[in-house]
Amino acid sequence: MKRIRVKQDVPEISLNNVLTTLAVRHKKVEIFLKGESKPHKTWFIGGATNDHMGTYMLLKVGDKKSDVPYITHKQDMYGSLDIRFYTNFHDWRFTGVFN
Repeated sequence: MKRIRVKQDVPEISLNNVLTTLAVRHKKVEIFLKGESKPHKTWFIGGATNDHMGTYMLLKVGDKKSDVPYITHKQDMYGSLDIRFYTNFHDWRFTGVFN
């Protein structure tokens, strides 16, 4: 998470479409500080950009949610970041326990 950077603003012409898509289809990642029961930051992670070199993300810090999403990326990685955050229960299981 600490190496994720803002690549650029979402273009004005596609802002409403990106916000609608984020509202319907996103992954919610909550970041907690040690000893706290409420998340310090929450990222709403959307899909990839058309060129697959960025990811749409919306940040919420505390109780304040940003009005504008951003296109984010990692400098040392090609592709979108949404595949790094998987939320399917079966993906978290360890299959080697039966070996």
